[in-house]
Amino acid sequence: MSFWEHFAELPPGATEIAPSFDYSLGWLAGVLAVIGAFALFPSLNRMRDARSAGVRLLWLLSGAMVIGTGFWAMQWMAMLGFSVPNTPIRYQLGEMGFAALFAIAGSAVAIVVLNRPKAGIL
Repeated sequence: MSFWEHFAELPPGATEIAPSFDYSLGWLAGVLAVIGAFALFPSLNRMRDARSAGVRLLWLLSGAMVIGTGFWAMQWMAMLGFSVPNTPIRYQLGEMGFAALFAIAGSAVAIVVLNRPKAGIL
């Protein structure tokens, strides 16, 4: 099946499934993302001001944990807001944990990149 076939009209006799989204949980997800983003700045400042490598590493790990779990919680709230009538939606705890670790690791990379003297990708 090609990509464009997903947008074709329904065949005769087929029924359309109409998913819904709870926008209050969507707004909560947005607030969580903003809180997670604002947690980045104190972590960067503390890490930059740290005098020893051990303290810098501690600020890196704690900052990545706070920011990563904030972004992960945002994604989780948005997923909880999605529903399909008469269809149970279940989540795999292992995959959710992996997503949290991925968000924390990505946040750690972002902190390291932004904490360089010349912040940037290259």
